[in-house]
Amino acid sequence: MNLKLQWLDVTIDDLFETDEITAILNHISIRTVLNVAADYYRYKVDGIPLPKHQLISVLQTDETDIEIRLKQLETQREQMQQAMAQIAKFLGDKNQQNLEIEDYIEVFPPFDPVPRQLKNYLKTQRICLEANLSKPKILTDSDDLGKLITILEALMLVISPLSFDILRLGKRVIPEHLVIQTQTHSFVVGFLHLGGSPFFHRMKNWNELLISKPNFQFILCRDQTDYPISGQKSQFELERFQHSRNGKLMVWNQDYRVLFELFYQMIVDIQNYDLEVKLEEAMDFILSEYQDYWLFQNIQP
Repeated sequence: MNLKLQWLDVTIDDLFETDEITAILNHISIRTVLNVAADYYRYKVDGIPLPKHQLISVLQTDETDIEIRLKQLETQREQMQQAMAQIAKFLGDKNQQNLEIEDYIEVFPPFDPVPRQLKNYLKTQRICLEANLSKPKILTDSDDLGKLITILEALMLVISPLSFDILRLGKRVIPEHLVIQTQTHSFVVGFLHLGGSPFFHRMKNWNELLISKPNFQFILCRDQTDYPISGQKSQFELERFQHSRNGKLMVWNQDYRVLFELFYQMIVDIQNYDLEVKLEEAMDFILSEYQDYWLFQNIQP
């Protein structure tokens, strides 16, 4: 159009208004653009009215473009709604899965292999101990005292406060023993597997110690397989101890002996890395599983 107007020495901007230029250029084909421009030229120069079909054409084109854009916007809106619905569904399913997993975890806590491992160990070890203890064996007071110390030191890892000490009666001999001190009370555990004259002297001194410590509970441990107490003086001292207010005789049957040896052996195997379990976990386990064991009952308040 500018080329065609060069000979008139004018431009499109000089000849037409901005809205007129927009109306002229709002057509697809070049021919239509030129025809509409000619109509506007004759209208402005010669005063010839614009053809109605031109106005209608422009209006129809504008309405068509608007309808197309509206349809496009509607389509985009629907696509966005569908996408949002899919996202919401995905998040909802995800949350539901998480809730189900949490419920599952709450109902089925994480598997802990330690209790099973300890149960299998204790079961197997108990069978071996029962077989060994069925054979004749000499028991010594010092051996049992050492095993008791090992058990108490392990218990001190999970029970606090807990300590132990020994009592003395001058230079006189007394049974091997420990004073076990808890937060609420103290008690004494002694071992006396001897017989004859050694039993009598130790038992007599034990009774004197018991009288001097009325606030302590004295527990004396012997085995069913120990030497029988036949001497009259020895029997008198034993009965004197049993009839005292704070004295208790425990004669261990095989089950008592097996459990004592079992707990000791478990601790030693853990310390020697033959049983791969933390000692604290093992002690918590046996305190729970064997809460009726005499030593644990006396330690607990």
